[in-house]
Amino acid sequence: MIAYRDYNGLTERLLTRLLAEEDQVMAIQKWLADEVMRVEAEVKLGSSKVKHSKKTTHFSC
Repeated sequence: MIAYRDYNGLTERLLTRLLAEEDQVMAIQKWLADEVMRVEAEVKLGSSKVKHSKKTTHFSC
């Protein structure tokens, strides 16, 4: 069975957090830049939060 994520809950929490910031535009831009960098790193490493690369030979904290 496939596990589905609760995107409504994630979206609601994200919007609540971003809208609570003093400068919402800057907060959204920072979040987006962080996400793009995270995805680029996952692509380069060949892994994601859910799927780990078999090439990885070390652990990080």
